[in-house]
Amino acid sequence: MLIKLDVFPSCLKTNSDGTRLVVGFVDGTIRFYDTTKFDEKTEQFEEIWRFKTKSSIRGVEMDEGRSRVYAVTLNRALCVFDMETGRRTRCILKCHSSKPMTLCTLPPTALKSQQLATADESGEVKTWNLDADVAMVREWKEQSEEINELTVDCKSNLLATSSDGTLGAYDLRKAKFKVFFGKIKIRPIAIKIDMTS
Repeated sequence: MLIKLDVFPSCLKTNSDGTRLVVGFVDGTIRFYDTTKFDEKTEQFEEIWRFKTKSSIRGVEMDEGRSRVYAVTLNRALCVFDMETGRRTRCILKCHSSKPMTLCTLPPTALKSQQLATADESGEVKTWNLDADVAMVREWKEQSEEINELTVDCKSNLLATSSDGTLGAYDLRKAKFKVFFGKIKIRPIAIKIDMTS
């Protein structure tokens, strides 16, 4: 199946059963789709909602438990949207000093109700509790170049790959930097954790 889009997409994320899809676009639009409903004539999924931000979307994430969609933008904003209505419920301007690159939701075992992690082009990683008045919980500056991917392993460690050739592990329960895997000859750009074993 090929989906036609009128704007260039920059990032996407599906929910756990694949019935919902959120797509970020270079024009700053976020669109939320129902993938169970496909229109053969327009070659598109049914759009549930859309929201236009001021800058290109760099990353999107879904939090099904809290019914939220998160997005980071080129102008360094971190936005929170209600998953059902598409209404923006919070926007943190200048969430990083450099342009954010990626984000991921965190497990409930994270310290101080942290819900989200973001990372930027300078290697800075931050964690957030977006229910609190002061949302930023932790920040680390252990890696020196852009963070390409964030993910959480089965022991609640936040893993980050960087263009500096390193892989960092951050302990979310103890809120500390855990381990630093030195320079890798190939620049890592993505992480996939096998949770089956």
